[in-house]
Amino acid sequence: MQLSEETLQELRKLTTTRRAHRGQMTKLINHGNETVHRIMASVHTSSAPSSDTQALVSQLTSMNSKLEILEEVDTKILDLTPVETFEDSIVDADDYIEELQLPTFDGNILEWNTFHDAFCAAVHSDDNLYEIQKFQYLRANLKGEAARTVDGLPLTNTNYNEALILLRKRYGQPHQLIAAYMKVLWQLPSSSSNITSLRNVYDNMESYIRGLHSLG
Repeated sequence: MQLSEETLQELRKLTTTRRAHRGQMTKLINHGNETVHRIMASVHTSSAPSSDTQALVSQLTSMNSKLEILEEVDTKILDLTPVETFEDSIVDADDYIEELQLPTFDGNILEWNTFHDAFCAAVHSDDNLYEIQKFQYLRANLKGEAARTVDGLPLTNTNYNEALILLRKRYGQPHQLIAAYMKVLWQLPSSSSNITSLRNVYDNMESYIRGLHSLG
């Protein structure tokens, strides 16, 4: 199918626009990953700084808005794309969307609160998603022991809330977090007499104690 010059120009314009928005999205993702890493690191030391938590919520909101723009541009491109090249265009759009991934959770209880807050901000609070879609996102970001916790639940709207209840019961209770911190404290390896080893033991001990302190 031969496209008119006007259509070709519009496609070039849309493709350039999409490329620009993807570049901005990539920057947002990188900043979001940096914020997540800071928050994850703080889990082992103290509660996450409110500035980092607020920054992550803001970044996720910006990503969601940018994604909506990208999906709109992709739709316009598909409307102008010849039928015989639909598959390539759809794959290109889907591949990019799949790159937008939340942090995963593998059952390390000390990382639960960070994962839970990020998931709720990006997915759980999104009223545009059906419960079954939220459940799909949840299962896609669970690994290992955490994934096995909800393995027996069929993918349905009703079971999404049931999955969250199971996960929160298993990983989100304060007494469980306290026990986890106590366990890692007891399991700290003995240090040797060199300054580096002493510093590592001291830093780890201090971080876990701060974590306990944050829980009261």
